Amino acid sequence: MKDILGKVNKTIDVITDAMVEQIPSENEVKEYCYSDLNSYAKKMILDDDRIKRFTVAIEKTTEFSGKVYANERFIIRIVMLDEEGRPIYADAKGENYVGTTIIAEAIDAKLKEKMSGQSKKTFAYRGGK
Repeated sequence: MKDILGKVNKTIDVITDAMVEQIPSENEVKEYCYSDLNSYAKKMILDDDRIKRFTVAIEKTTEFSGKVYANERFIIRIVMLDEEGRPIYADAKGENYVGTTIIAEAIDAKLKEKMSGQSKKTFAYRGGK
């Protein structure tokens, strides 16, 4: 079972990495909390009935998108998925996915727990309902 879950997580990582390159929005914040994720999920679900779940990728790094930071930041990428687990497109061309990228100086204890001490972690999120 652990082996299967490990393979599923690696697959999610690869898919999420490919998807987040196409996410158009980006926000910088002091601290991002699990409750922020939940609030964002609720808002997105109300705005778009196609959204059923999310893929969340968190990475701890000192550089992102050509920008170098003096201190580490947490890059939080959120991609919206339909009920089949497919990304939802923001445009008719199918070039941009619905989602966001948050650059945070810190994350709360619950998100740190989700990272399990790793510098990069991807997980599925079904909250917000």
